[in-house]
Amino acid sequence: MGSRTTNCRDRQAYKKSAGRADASETVTISFDAEEMASYDEKGAGCYVLEEGEYEISVRADSHNVLDSRTYSVGSTVTYDESNPRKSDDTAAVNQLQDAQERQMPPVRSVCKAACMQKEPPQQAKRA
Repeated sequence: MGSRTTNCRDRQAYKKSAGRADASETVTISFDAEEMASYDEKGAGCYVLEEGEYEISVRADSHNVLDSRTYSVGSTVTYDESNPRKSDDTAAVNQLQDAQERQMPPVRSVCKAACMQKEPPQQAKRA
């Protein structure tokens, strides 16, 4: 895998079998490869499906693999405004990149400055 953080056990599709425990059943599960893309906040600012090998597994639970296949992505695919994912109404792109690049004062500094503007309450004098 590349530089983006992905959940290696991200559930993309599932089907629950209603059969008996001792019976076998054939089920088909499918999803688009674009659903394996990860959002690249620090680089491309959109979803990216990196070149490489991906293991697709069928599991009885989170620990027990029943079957698996390898899916190969020949070249990196970037899902930006010129190539949006089919599952998105609008391409998911980072619209706040310029705000992230500006230096913002720490929240504590802003609070401290606001608090310091108020005068401390007057103490009652004892007679």
